[in-house]
Amino acid sequence: ELINKKRDRFELEFKMKHKNGHWIDILSRARAIFNNNDEAIRIVGTHVDITDRKITQKKLRQEQERFQSYMKYLPGVAYIKDDEGRYVYFNETFEKVFKTKLEMWQRKTDLELKHFPDEVIEELIQNDKQVLKTNQSLKTTEDVPFDDQMRNWLAIKFPIAGKDENETYLAGVAIDITDRVDSESALKKSEKRYRSMMESMSDPLYICSPEKKISYMNPAMIERLGRDATG
Repeated sequence: ELINKKRDRFELEFKMKHKNGHWIDILSRARAIFNNNDEAIRIVGTHVDITDRKITQKKLRQEQERFQSYMKYLPGVAYIKDDEGRYVYFNETFEKVFKTKLEMWQRKTDLELKHFPDEVIEELIQNDKQVLKTNQSLKTTEDVPFDDQMRNWLAIKFPIAGKDENETYLAGVAIDITDRVDSESALKKSEKRYRSMMESMSDPLYICSPEKKISYMNPAMIERLGRDATG
């Protein structure tokens, strides 16, 4: 094909056995040289050992596969933003929760997208700026809606390296803890009602642990005993 000018050059990768007995990866390049009569007089080519490059590429693919697998099965939303707050990446869970696709949000900020209420966007931006300004991770709770309901999220945000050493990106992971927050709130209300009932009773009451330590005494019991014996 080179001689017939069907192609001006070719590249080919193949394995070659080294003189020491092991196999190496070779990148072969060649082109034809023609005389004034347009006749091929020689083929000039090179063989380059690209074993290290192939090893590096394989490791990179493995790292990317591990990252994608981790992001796929992570029980929460995960995302990466650049130093201007523009989305660079988010996982499948993010797409499902907020009913979107990466190509629709990529290179856009929350302020540009207007997907969330203004007060939510303001909180997200402030938290993002804090991480990028301090170059420190941030663990916080954020109220972000989906399915027309405000949800509580435990968010962890942290700085990561950008495309070059002068850039810092922001990565975040958030888990919906609404059910846990609601349960804790219901438990506190129940405990408050229980304590109120106990303290309003005229009969002396106390709670004792299995170790025979008094953990609670109502006012009537304290009055009867003449002191608070809890602890």
